[in-house]
Amino acid sequence: MKRKPFDTFRTVLSGVKIPWILILLSMVSSFLLANAMVSSAVLTAQVVDSSGHLQTADLVRYIALLLISGVLAIGGSFCNNVMSEKINVGVREKLWKKLLRLPLGYYDRESGESLVSRITIDCNRASAFIGVIIMAVTSLYGLYLAVRSMYQFSPVLTLWCACLVPVLALGVALVGKLVFRAQDKLYQSRSDATSYLLERVKNLRLVRSSNMVEEETNLGRSQFQALFHNSVSAMLCDQLMASFMGLTPIALIIITFIVGSILVSQGQISLGVVIGFYTVSGMASVRISALITVFGDLVSANGTFDKISRVLKAQEETSDGRP
Repeated sequence: MKRKPFDTFRTVLSGVKIPWILILLSMVSSFLLANAMVSSAVLTAQVVDSSGHLQTADLVRYIALLLISGVLAIGGSFCNNVMSEKINVGVREKLWKKLLRLPLGYYDRESGESLVSRITIDCNRASAFIGVIIMAVTSLYGLYLAVRSMYQFSPVLTLWCACLVPVLALGVALVGKLVFRAQDKLYQSRSDATSYLLERVKNLRLVRSSNMVEEETNLGRSQFQALFHNSVSAMLCDQLMASFMGLTPIALIIITFIVGSILVSQGQISLGVVIGFYTVSGMASVRISALITVFGDLVSANGTFDKISRVLKAQEETSDGRP
């Protein structure tokens, strides 16, 4: 039966106390930070156009915006980190409670190392789903502010930069498909290698006594080679995506300063507008990159959540385990 989308996230997070106040504070901090960054870009443009005749009030406002941006960035990061740890602790407690109530035969099928890994390592990513949602919402809001500010600076420059959108969307769709397939193969090969090792380690005495050392050596080599090739493939695809995303700010720089210099020479905009537009376009580029990584983060987190959910879905012992 095909698993429904987000079924593993719902299974893992259901019943876990979510720190909504911290989530709200983290999002509000990100929203205010985006507004502060846009305001700083506008003031930067005014500073450039003032030719040294900047008023004291504007200078004080500019310094205040920089300080506020730093405080918001630190505060938002703190709230986000505490929120993540609270969710992780909640999932750990839920998983530990479940492990104590599983049938005795379950402990024979699963090694102690794998069960410990579920609690210690895998639960570190229990908050990934909430974190991805927060990043998506705040990135969309920041992108909206950035694009609106870009249009206010110069509609012509904004339209030129909009030409990148179809190219970016097509490239991300193609490269993202490659990344998804590579990550899926890597996850599957890791799962196969882990299952193989767990099974063989439990039966090493049988392998030695059955004179199957050479055969198992070849089987192990094939598992490790498959893991190696899939790891390299996933790494190359990730690097390809990173390289492609790195072209976006470069293209924005080229468009902004080439088209901007023409518009400045024609007297349509000022140099300060070009600087302000470039600053805000950089903010938009960062938000676009964050939105593109959302899908990959969800896929990666889903693999971890799947391992935790398999334990949580296991049938519990009918009694409480007491004699």
